[in-house]
Amino acid sequence: MDTATTPIGRLRAALLRGRPGPGSPLADRRASLEASVGAEQPGVRIAPDPDGERIVPDEPRADRLVLHVHGGGFVMGSPATARSVTAGLARACRAEVLAARYRLAPEHPFPAAVDDLVAVYRRVVARCAPHRVLVSGDSAGAGLVLAALAGARDAGLPMPAGAVLLSPWSDLGSVAGSPPADSDLDPMIMAWQLVEMVELYRAGRPAAEVSPAGLDLRGLPPVLLQYGDAETLAPDAAALAGALRAQGVEVTERRWPDVVHVWHAFAPRLEAATLAWDEVGAWSEDTWSRSGSGS
Repeated sequence: MDTATTPIGRLRAALLRGRPGPGSPLADRRASLEASVGAEQPGVRIAPDPDGERIVPDEPRADRLVLHVHGGGFVMGSPATARSVTAGLARACRAEVLAARYRLAPEHPFPAAVDDLVAVYRRVVARCAPHRVLVSGDSAGAGLVLAALAGARDAGLPMPAGAVLLSPWSDLGSVAGSPPADSDLDPMIMAWQLVEMVELYRAGRPAAEVSPAGLDLRGLPPVLLQYGDAETLAPDAAALAGALRAQGVEVTERRWPDVVHVWHAFAPRLEAATLAWDEVGAWSEDTWSRSGSGS
């Protein structure tokens, strides 16, 4: 039961109290998000990088790298604001994580973010064998992973060993046409924000044209897709899993009960987040082993 006495209930209550109201200025929301960044994450060290920042766990595997794309609805966020996710990735995968920096809308609408991420990926695979690389993303960042990998494929670049998609948001057309209803079960997502983000990102282009879900995704590497059944965007994630399979992509789809959008960020106080990271670690180990970068 979801009550104020359970960890997920307390989390939902706190998120509901902190939700910005409709029409809150984007600049204020950006500043609030950046101000919430923690200086340290246990078990990792953080260092600047020309492409963002590096998150290195204790005793990392030297032959492995995870390239991560942060969420924020294409208009907010940074490598720093993703540290609760990238630190979890680094610990789970026992690998260095490169959290990529990319340009944000509305100052830089589509396709600026995709172009930036293809360029970062090009630099990564120029210095690290592709079979030793995983690419990951959370929320809109997971959608950008798909767009960047499709762009890299079209540019003739080799694919990584696999991709990890955490609570992906990929179908911008459905949001623009019919926004989902707000839900107290997933206070991380508000319909008015989704609509605003799509409008700012597409900058007058048809929403379907800029939507990662509408891309040709054939030839992409194996995917781990995690999302929660109570998430506002759960139908989006489920449809994406089906679309990937229909295009011949190997998909491991994990639908978690009673969690919020990108619940991974709330480890270790949320047990489901810790367990989700355990699953990411096991999947990444298996994927790297099959690609030729195993123990």
